[in-house]
Amino acid sequence: MQKYINFSTNSGPLVFKLLDTGFANFWLEHFLNIQKNYSLSPRKRHWPYVKPIDDNTQQIIDKVISVSNQINTIDYLVPMPETIDRALLERLDIETQYFLNRLHRYLVIATEERNRWILDEPAQFDWIPWENSDIHHLFNLLNQTIHQLEEYVITPHRTSFNHFLSSIEVTPIASQYDDCTVYEDDVDKEIPDSFLPDLKLYGHDVWIKKDILGKDFITAFADHDDPNKPDVRSPPMISGGIEIDIDDSREKFFNSNQFKSWLGKQPTDVQGSYPIGDIVVKPDNIAGITYLKLERIDGIEPTL
Repeated sequence: MQKYINFSTNSGPLVFKLLDTGFANFWLEHFLNIQKNYSLSPRKRHWPYVKPIDDNTQQIIDKVISVSNQINTIDYLVPMPETIDRALLERLDIETQYFLNRLHRYLVIATEERNRWILDEPAQFDWIPWENSDIHHLFNLLNQTIHQLEEYVITPHRTSFNHFLSSIEVTPIASQYDDCTVYEDDVDKEIPDSFLPDLKLYGHDVWIKKDILGKDFITAFADHDDPNKPDVRSPPMISGGIEIDIDDSREKFFNSNQFKSWLGKQPTDVQGSYPIGDIVVKPDNIAGITYLKLERIDGIEPTL
């Protein structure tokens, strides 16, 4: 039976038709459990974008250095492979971005492998138990602080595609911490590999929220990162969050010559994400949504 997901918003009703795919039903089951326990927070999102330097910039640089120092002085680890250079961070240019790419990748590898900073090198420290909450917190805090600083870093891709992609991102309010987002244990759910055929580049309105350790291909492009690295990938998990496209910029982005040149080949669905539906009733001002709540799921299409 066809399903229509009905939301109320501050701008009027929003209804989307759930895709008839195994993945969409997998997402729906998880979403229904999440929305029982956590509120949903929508916000307009532009990606990528560049912020002008402001009063927060130095504070974020200070935080990158401080959290890195905390990690590097933990006695059961070895320091990360590179020293944090304040002067390099303050440049906020492509060289800054290249360094942040490497720093970010050290954290991703250590989080996943639990005993090294570099994937193709031998173990550098004893295996870190998954229950180690200090590491979990500090790695995520530094990871997300890096992403905050990247909002100020000027790269050719970020500049030429500034505010190119427009959407409404809906996030469950379910973090374990106040200073970074680490979901409660029941929120993250791994996507089985059997759903990989449901990946798409574009062609639908409603997608899963991007939840990924590493980077999706859009972010890696903005960051001038290497698309062949193993942590540049489609989203491997869901949180129940969604992303609602408000124009056709996703299709234009993946078809752009700049993206194809960076990727080194014609993009395929493997570089995309997971769609879950198409809008059939749109609020008058979808870009202005600040409140969203699930009302019901219907089996018939609403009449306008």
